[in-house]
Amino acid sequence: MDTFQKGCVFPRRTKTRGLVHVIRYRVPTADGRVKHRSETVHTTKKKEAEKILNERLNAINGGMRLPTEITFAQFIDSHWEPYLSNLKPSTKEVHRSNVKNHIMPDLGQHKLSDVRAQMLAGLLERKRLEGLKPKTRLNLYLLLGKMFNLAVALELVESSPVQRIPRPRVEREEKPTLAPKQIEAVIANVPPQYRALFVVLVFTGLRIGEALGLKWQDVDSENGKLYIRRSIWRGQELTPKSKRSIRSKHMVLTLARALAWHRTVAHYSQPEHYIFAGGSGGPLHPDDVRRRVLYPAMDKVGITRVKRAFGFHLFRHSAGTELQQATGDIKTTSSFLGHASTAITGDVYLHLTPDADRSSMEKLESAMSFPTALFPNVPKLAGSVN
Repeated sequence: MDTFQKGCVFPRRTKTRGLVHVIRYRVPTADGRVKHRSETVHTTKKKEAEKILNERLNAINGGMRLPTEITFAQFIDSHWEPYLSNLKPSTKEVHRSNVKNHIMPDLGQHKLSDVRAQMLAGLLERKRLEGLKPKTRLNLYLLLGKMFNLAVALELVESSPVQRIPRPRVEREEKPTLAPKQIEAVIANVPPQYRALFVVLVFTGLRIGEALGLKWQDVDSENGKLYIRRSIWRGQELTPKSKRSIRSKHMVLTLARALAWHRTVAHYSQPEHYIFAGGSGGPLHPDDVRRRVLYPAMDKVGITRVKRAFGFHLFRHSAGTELQQATGDIKTTSSFLGHASTAITGDVYLHLTPDADRSSMEKLESAMSFPTALFPNVPKLAGSVN
């Protein structure tokens, strides 16, 4: 993007808020391209909308006037922070933490144009000597790459110094897993009102935030489907970025029984309620459930815990491992866990039969073989999605 932009403002009338304004402008991306962005401003006054637009554009157009004079810290404030605005809150927090704790102390006071490859290589080496894990050092390397790609796109520097230093190597680590009998033992030893949560994690491969975001209206008992429409992060409900982010999971019998039983004991069981709600009706907090429920159950059955390796993600990884062994199909497992990129996912679904998801999950259920006594006297699961 090599021209000074002014953006545009235009009014729009909505059913819920009445008159609002929409601002449009272009934002450089870290790969050197330009993305057109539209943003709804909830004000009836055009001048207020124009003020907000100018604030957005100052960070973008400003880089065209001070190409070599700004410091790295000024670059973060004026250009990097606006770039972060369209990322997930959890991703923004990780980036900001890495910038604050690992990058700014070394680079903050330097002119952006004075940052050299040797400086960045020295930074990564010091982090290695301080004991920072290889994966974290790789994340720093990738983060610096995105930053300087953005700086190049804004013509603040001529080239990225990150391209001239070697990428940190990360040895593949064997992730821990639980055997089906261990998973069954853990679920049998958690308080009954939490058992269905663990069954959902095992038989869907969902991340804990996605599982805690489930509502009863996401359960389609008629078609045996569980729909994933949102995720919870620090009590905040995040909506999917696109239609492709909304997906469904086949409900095997064990999963359907668990949810049906859970609804009979849940304080909140209306369609709009969270399936796994706290005392006030809001979603459960994963850290609290991990400390109060998961860890005591693991201790009871004699599973030695490893720091940062035995949280809720352990169930997701264990399910994926068990599914891989049951099906022998890495494509099915990747699809089940949602690890594939858009291109790879398209390739996967082109080769899977319509019943592949149902078949693979039934194989997973057979491998787990949970006793029905965990969820006694189960009524027919009521409620379906719209």
